[in-house]
Amino acid sequence: MENKDRIAVLVTEYNMLRAERLAAQAYVIQGCSIGVPLFAVSIAFFLSQDRWQISSIGAGAAASAILGTLVVLLIVSDRKIRTFTRQLRALESRVNQIANERLLTWETDYGWGSLIWPINKQRLPQSQ
Repeated sequence: MENKDRIAVLVTEYNMLRAERLAAQAYVIQGCSIGVPLFAVSIAFFLSQDRWQISSIGAGAAASAILGTLVVLLIVSDRKIRTFTRQLRALESRVNQIANERLLTWETDYGWGSLIWPINKQRLPQSQ
């Protein structure tokens, strides 16, 4: 297999991983766009009621469940995005080594790598 064919296969894999990474971010945006308003409404209802009424306790429980779901969504999605980022950076490095020049650089040079906090770029494969 020639180098150009290897690069074509790797770039196809790279494009698929980028699409999966963007889909994971879209799931978080969708979850937050639904969960945050529901959480706000639950808290507002909780605060507007007498603390020991059953409706107030239910609203507090709903708010807690919504917040817990959002936290789990963020943690799980962050782990997936970190995995995608590591794979993307490794693919960038491999394509650049095969080509003997820096063809793919975006994720390595500019990518955040995470939803919550950035990935240390020194610990991951770097483009040559």
